[in-house]
Amino acid sequence: MTLHYQGDEDMETLDSKIIRYINVDTMADPNSSTTPSNPGIKTLAQMLLGELRGYSIIKQAGIYNSNGGYFVCAKIMPNQTSVNIPVIGFIAHMDTSYRYPGTPDPIIVNGIETLVNKYGIDIRKSAFTEQEFNEWLAKGVLVSNNPFTLLGVKDKAGIAEIMGLIEYLQENPSILHGQINICFTADAELGKSMRSIEKQGTVVQSTNSAGNLLWRDPSTGNTTIVHSSGLEPVTTLNGGFVDADLAYMVDAPGQTHVQYNNFNISEMEITFTGERVQGGFDEDAVINAIKNACVYVDKVVESNTALTVDSGNGYVFIKSLEGDYLKATLTISIRDLNYDNVVSMMDTLENTLQRMPFYIKDMITVKRTDLYNNVRSKIPYSVIDLAIKSNTDLYNRGCITIPISNGYAAAELTNKGIPTVSISCGGYNFYTYHDCIPLPALDNCRDVLVNIVKNSYTYDFNDDFVD
Repeated sequence: MTLHYQGDEDMETLDSKIIRYINVDTMADPNSSTTPSNPGIKTLAQMLLGELRGYSIIKQAGIYNSNGGYFVCAKIMPNQTSVNIPVIGFIAHMDTSYRYPGTPDPIIVNGIETLVNKYGIDIRKSAFTEQEFNEWLAKGVLVSNNPFTLLGVKDKAGIAEIMGLIEYLQENPSILHGQINICFTADAELGKSMRSIEKQGTVVQSTNSAGNLLWRDPSTGNTTIVHSSGLEPVTTLNGGFVDADLAYMVDAPGQTHVQYNNFNISEMEITFTGERVQGGFDEDAVINAIKNACVYVDKVVESNTALTVDSGNGYVFIKSLEGDYLKATLTISIRDLNYDNVVSMMDTLENTLQRMPFYIKDMITVKRTDLYNNVRSKIPYSVIDLAIKSNTDLYNRGCITIPISNGYAAAELTNKGIPTVSISCGGYNFYTYHDCIPLPALDNCRDVLVNIVKNSYTYDFNDDFVD
């Protein structure tokens, strides 16, 4: 089963690309102390670097590994200098979740009966038009034939679609565009992908006789005049991703998601200390740390149900409980669109703890940590609207814009000065061994990326990115 692009029969199909990437085990390892956490990520990175350097449209590509970060970065230089176009970045991550083994056997399946009965995959028909649903079943859905393994469509699909975008632009040079930055990151599933991205890269520059700054391809010696979004020559061209004006992470579920609003996320780490009296027979003389932690969790769940279920905005998530009767650590995640509500929920949790009959101040410690903050106010509307318009042009219907309630790498990048929005990669059932992607979704999501590039040429950015 293969897909073909209209008018581009020589281009590699996206199902071929994603299967090649899926066959490299890049499952993130939370217990690893190395960067990247899985050697397979390096294998995939080298594969992607070789493919990037095979495209003539790519003028710079490299692997950057320093300061705790690991990235494959590449640049496409502007093919026009008459219109102010911001530098647009496209991002995907090479690692897959550690929840299930990253050793799938990718296979294309046709027919709803086979999907449901053999693979336990339920794609809700009501979420799509009749034509879309029938097309998916006819052209096939990519699943894992190896039981209890993660296919890894998040985010091997995003990688395939970005590579498809590069190939499409190379085969269609009439599409006018500005500078485009590509970035494939590592260990996003461990929350590490964007922590040091601004420190990556090396300066490669020179000046011609007219005073224009040039980027020089180290492998060929060819030079290209480098412009910023305001069409003034930039002072440096970083090998990394730092010079992007805005970015899109291709890692959201479905086909029409445009996610720009994320929950504030904090964690409370509560450590219960136990005590055992040697030779004692009085049960009251024994403080059982893990038992008290469990009693507290039960109290939170029973008495504060508004805190443990999604109540419209925020909720509390019991994340982990580790230890024994002498020491137990409970981790609770608190999430809400409003940070004041997060603080209020943490106060409630701590007040509930202090009212527990076993509470002894010196025996219980509470540590609060803020992990993510809502960055909606830091993302210019034009970044969001360009993505929505590019989706609408293709699907002729509204986008799904629900807030992201879990860890959000785009928020970290936005806080570093590059406003970033997540858009769909076409996959479903993320983080389960039922994850899958309908083959037409690969083309559709790639076409959204193409539309973003096309629309950026005529889009009015309202001076958001023009000095």
